[in-house]
Amino acid sequence: MKKYLALVWMGVLALSTASMALETSDRELMLERGREWFANDYVSADALASLRTQKQDGTWENIKYKKGSTPMDHLTNIRAMAIRYHQEKNGALKDSLKSAVILGLTYWYDHNKDFVNDNWWTNDVGVMLEINPVAFLLWNELPQNLQQKIIASNPEKSSGNATNKSWLAENVVIRGILESRDSLITQGIRDIAEGMSVTKKEGHQKDHSFFMHGNLLYNGGYGKVSLAISAKWAVITRGTPFAFSDDALSSMASLALDGTRWMMWKNMVDPMIMGREISRKAGNKNATGWLPILKDLMKADPSRQKDYAGWANSIETKTDKVLRGCHYFNIGEMMVCRSNDFYTSLMMSSWRNFGSEFLNRENKKGLWLGMGVLSLYKTPDDYKNIQALWDWSRLPGTTTFNESELTEKRITNNNNYAGGLANGNFGVAAMISDRPKLYSQKSWYFIGDKIVALGSYIESSHDSPISTTIDQRLVHSKVLTTKGDVKDNTPVETNRVWCDGIGYASLDNAMFKVTKQKKTGNWRDIGTLNEEESANVLTIEEDHGVKPQTGSYAYLIDFSANRVKFFRKRYSFLFANTNDYHAVYDKASMTLAGAVFGKSEIKLNKYSLSFSEPCIFYLQKTKDQYALTLMEPTRKKESLEVSVDVSGDKSPDFGKTQKVAFDKAGTPVNLYFSLK
Repeated sequence: MKKYLALVWMGVLALSTASMALETSDRELMLERGREWFANDYVSADALASLRTQKQDGTWENIKYKKGSTPMDHLTNIRAMAIRYHQEKNGALKDSLKSAVILGLTYWYDHNKDFVNDNWWTNDVGVMLEINPVAFLLWNELPQNLQQKIIASNPEKSSGNATNKSWLAENVVIRGILESRDSLITQGIRDIAEGMSVTKKEGHQKDHSFFMHGNLLYNGGYGKVSLAISAKWAVITRGTPFAFSDDALSSMASLALDGTRWMMWKNMVDPMIMGREISRKAGNKNATGWLPILKDLMKADPSRQKDYAGWANSIETKTDKVLRGCHYFNIGEMMVCRSNDFYTSLMMSSWRNFGSEFLNRENKKGLWLGMGVLSLYKTPDDYKNIQALWDWSRLPGTTTFNESELTEKRITNNNNYAGGLANGNFGVAAMISDRPKLYSQKSWYFIGDKIVALGSYIESSHDSPISTTIDQRLVHSKVLTTKGDVKDNTPVETNRVWCDGIGYASLDNAMFKVTKQKKTGNWRDIGTLNEEESANVLTIEEDHGVKPQTGSYAYLIDFSANRVKFFRKRYSFLFANTNDYHAVYDKASMTLAGAVFGKSEIKLNKYSLSFSEPCIFYLQKTKDQYALTLMEPTRKKESLEVSVDVSGDKSPDFGKTQKVAFDKAGTPVNLYFSLK
């Protein structure tokens, strides 16, 4: 019996030892994968220059070590030397690099209590983004006292929401790997993966937009960081007990492929999805920064490798032959319409989300962001670095007065009317733009390669003139009007403008003011970078005068305008823009679309429609029926009553009032009218 028990115990011990060996192997595998990842990460410092100029106490002469601030360049130099150490083959140089890294880290931990920053992110995240890669690259070479200090610098649990939580969760994982604590690895990976899940808080929204700092659209900034962290650790943990689940990979793919990819075009990331980062030059506005993330996503999720590879190819080749048509983000309140030949986005807001933020001295003039900014691209460089040159009181598509300073931390629209619908190459969107001293009703109709923009009920008590800016863009060609070429610094009034393959036409015979000028600006006027920018800028605007009460506009944008034929071309759109509703009829597609701002009866061409409540709609004819699609933009009404009639066509339901129930806020509803 004793012999039997001894054998059993030996078996249990053997299994336990095997399990421990397996776990140790998994941690070593993740440490090695992390080492390879960090060795290939970008670093701004020069490793050999840092080695040559390091002083005997581990510091550098050109870095300011000031109490109460954080000398991040010190840590960046150390990380650069650690990366070079990992790559170096020369033994003597390798030893010198190791000694320099240890010397620099020793100085840091001897003085880091003096380097506490006012910004929590710098202390808890920024510092560790520099130190943790060094730990992975030289872990077995570091003295035990430095190992313990690095471990203690990383948290045992994460906190916060969305990207902030992902940053901290990554440090929890790293502590778990370095300290051989599987519970921390499990917890940290869980928190990172949950950051990809759909939420009603900050983070990944149901429509695959990404919110941060409240409900502020941030797919291109914080959303990019969250995806990058998730993709990195999905790669590092693959094939281990800590690997991302299929559901986590699916959520990650949805945010990337069904969300952010729509907001990027060729090698450009739409500046409208970057929050305050719009005031930074280049950076995240360049899509090439996504290539390493896509590389990780392909490794982490081979089942979607083709989609990620196609996305990467569009960035590298500056073509986009996959994503076409219109897509509306009903939570992010953004419309995107695109083809290989053009890209346009409309950025709206309501009191459900924020239109802009002013934080850390960035985005000082973003007062009108989110108030109907309409970006028009024929090439990815059409607005490249124009932000330092913009007149921020005249953002493309917005109706504004002559102020742009953002004095509040965050600002939004004071109205809850904002929404849109998209179907193939067609889209309609509308908002009520409501700010102190200025109110306007705005709608846009995206019809193939053309856009119709309508405005009404423009009312202001502000003392400065009110204007609608049709565009404010960089100039790469001649600017042509009905009166000939536009000369520099010589404003022209006209009702048609052509520039860089885009045509702008007034639909109500109102005159545009067109100005082309060489502009110079400095990024410090809107952010923190002290660098000048200079380029030719075209501004097209329509003046509504001082204190208008019933102002309006109607104009068209043509992405395929021929520079000669455009000025005599007649467009087939019928439209109406009253204070109660806007409507546009496209003869080519037999589509009627509109925005209803209150109880209304619409009569346009052969169509008669009535609505009991605000809505956005389109009515399309097929072979044997009409289909009416509508959504409720205020997200407050549970139902509305509607009737439809079309002269010349017969349907049993024409002319009848029908009740439409909105089961879910913002979700489109369809009604069908069968023809006899």
